[in-house]
This record gives sequence, structure tokens and C-alpha cells, in this order.
Amino acid sequence: MAIMKISLAGFVLALMCLPMLVMAQDSGLIPCGYGDNPCDTADVANFVNGLISFLIQMLGVIAVIVMVYAGFQLVTSGGDEGKWTKAKELFTNVVIGIVIILAAWLIVDTIMEALTGQGLDVWGRLN
Repeated sequence: MAIMKISLAGFVLALMCLPMLVMAQDSGLIPCGYGDNPCDTADVANFVNGLISFLIQMLGVIAVIVMVYAGFQLVTSGGDEGKWTKAKELFTNVVIGIVIILAAWLIVDTIMEALTGQGLDVWGRLN
């Protein structure tokens, strides 16, 4: 049963990522390597920035989906302490996961800012 849930979660995640992968060249995620526009190291940084931006956006979507699922489990627990506890733990784990991922982004951004003066530029800030 657990393998089926993991497989379903992986399938849903793959479906959410598919439009980005299919339209990568048209959306500007990969802005070089075709025609008279060769790739250079700045394009690699732009690709990483776009990828991180996409992953942070997907973090929000996945977190909302998991919180809705946990809320549903909480409401339908029917007074069962085991289900109630599992749903509360799921809420807690989602919040901890969001904090860890955003903290990791902040650490990498701070290091990139110190090394390059630009950071990761996920939200398009001006430097």
C-alpha cells in the first residue's frame, strides 16, 4: 500500500513537471544552444535560477495538497486518537519540510551572494 502511494505521488509530481520540461526552450528556462545563440556559463546560472524558482513554486503547490489531505484525515478521524495523531504529525512535518527547504535556499543564496554578488535571484530582485 505504501509503495502504491509513493508511486502515485511520483506520477503526480511528474505530471506537474511535464509542462516545464516540454516548453523549456520556449519559456526561457533554456535561453541558449539553438540557432546563433551558443551557451556560456551565465546561461547555466540562469538555468539554475529558473529551476530553483520552479521548485519553490512546486513546493507551495505540494504543501497545499498535503495540508488538504491532512485536514481531510483530521476531519474524518471520527474520534480515533491514532488517526488524529497521524494527521497532526503530517501537518507538523509539512511545516518543518517547508522551513528546511526555504532555509536551505536562504543558505545557498547567501553563499552565492557572497561569492558572486548576485545570489540566486529567484524572485527577480535587482542587484
